[in-house]
Amino acid sequence: MPCARHEAPAPPNPDPLEGQRELPIFRFTERDGWTEGPDTIVEEEPLEIRVRFGPAETREERILAVTMRTPGQDADLVRGFLFSERLIDEPDQIEAIEARPVRREEGTGHTLTATLRPDITIRWDLLERHFYLSSSCGVCGKASVEAVLQRVDRSFFPMTPRMAASEVQALPARLREAQ
Repeated sequence: MPCARHEAPAPPNPDPLEGQRELPIFRFTERDGWTEGPDTIVEEEPLEIRVRFGPAETREERILAVTMRTPGQDADLVRGFLFSERLIDEPDQIEAIEARPVRREEGTGHTLTATLRPDITIRWDLLERHFYLSSSCGVCGKASVEAVLQRVDRSFFPMTPRMAASEVQALPARLREAQ
């Protein structure tokens, strides 16, 4: 009976869940060497949340936030965000939520615009944020999806490996020895 780690990989998922997709990957085992096959990954993309607000004759639209999320149930995420930020107290204060996908060579993102009832007032001064530093990817706090998708000049970063592949491959054994 084959050991669990040497069993054939599971067949590709015929119906990946929303926010998942399959990519071809290479696996290496001592027994089989390199093999290519599918692997399911969870996608993460930026979401720009906009609000349309104000009296019917002088409607304004502004970007409220940009966040990273796994695609799917975006309208519910926007409703929850508006509620948790105290822009709305009841779901019926949102007239509509419209989606606009943003797909560019640089990446993928989405914009959702929530149209609030004309009688809803937004206190922008209470929504002001100040930067904090973290080790996250840097998307949260960006002003728009366009800002997220800006390219970084690659000449700023060295593109050559700093470690040999053999050193990287030896790290798990070194970690086990040190534990």
